[in-house]
Amino acid sequence: MKDLSKHPFSWQAIGRIIVAGLLVFLIWKSLGVFVVILISLVISAASYPIAKYLNTKLRIPMILSILMVIILLLIPLVLLVAVTALTFTNQFPQVLTVLAPLFTKLHINPDIVQSTTIIAYLKENMGTFLASSKEVLLAVLSVLTTIFLTFYFMFDANRLFALFVELFPRKERQNLKSVLEEVAKVTGQYIRGNLLISLICIAIIYGGLLLLHIPFALPLAIFTGIMDLLPVIGPILGAVPALVLGFAISPLTGVLVLVLYIAYKEVEDVIIGPAIYNKALNLSAALVFLSVVIGAGVFGIVGAFLALPVAASIPVMIRYREHFMSRHVKDDAKMILKEGADPK
Repeated sequence: MKDLSKHPFSWQAIGRIIVAGLLVFLIWKSLGVFVVILISLVISAASYPIAKYLNTKLRIPMILSILMVIILLLIPLVLLVAVTALTFTNQFPQVLTVLAPLFTKLHINPDIVQSTTIIAYLKENMGTFLASSKEVLLAVLSVLTTIFLTFYFMFDANRLFALFVELFPRKERQNLKSVLEEVAKVTGQYIRGNLLISLICIAIIYGGLLLLHIPFALPLAIFTGIMDLLPVIGPILGAVPALVLGFAISPLTGVLVLVLYIAYKEVEDVIIGPAIYNKALNLSAALVFLSVVIGAGVFGIVGAFLALPVAASIPVMIRYREHFMSRHVKDDAKMILKEGADPK
């Protein structure tokens, strides 16, 4: 029978368990805030090298460099939203005309098909849009919070980095600093590369849809580019609206749209992606898919977008853990040898 006196009751251990449980509970309850912080960190990791270049090479003050980078990120986003909204409004009747026969065959008659313009539909359903104003306001606040945090993370990057590293033992700080720098480098390279690939995707798909005379070509191309940011399942989701419109026009047009998307995906996987990423993401297909599934299951569509840059840091952390364990094994072995050599 074990002697329980050798394992005394520890209030300190109980306190640590309670504190850990409270932290897990708070994190679970504040997942939305955690996602905003994670998005801001990822954007900061991708944007900080550009701001640093403007500051060191062009002698622009750091605060102005950061503001310039944020504005450069926002301008394309605002332009894409404005152009998409304008194109959507102008070409909406044409899209309805194309889809009407398809809805008739499927015995679908949604209210929006009965409206000749998007403006008329919005007027008829204004109550529904006003009821969702709370969600829209929360989304706007999340975007503003993300912008503010991104600015803060970049402007105070060195101080925040130093504060975080100082939480660890002194002998581990230099190794941890190197690991965090590598994680930030891999994450930033992935985000910048992914955005560049999406812009290329928008341009190529837009040109292909124009050649095939597909209405709504620009919004469809933008949607495809946005979905292309999502690993694994993004390209499939991005192709669905264009395929629906293509097959609604004619079977031949639908097949040509399918060929366009398959051909672009092959070019992206074989030529564009490897050239831009330059082996920055050395991940297996299974790890990529698992990361997307877990990210989407925990944080929804945003988690799926963030899954790959987070997964890219896993090999770096594994290498750090292996080095950490090997260092401590060597230290323990030296200590044992030293204790054995000391005379009693």
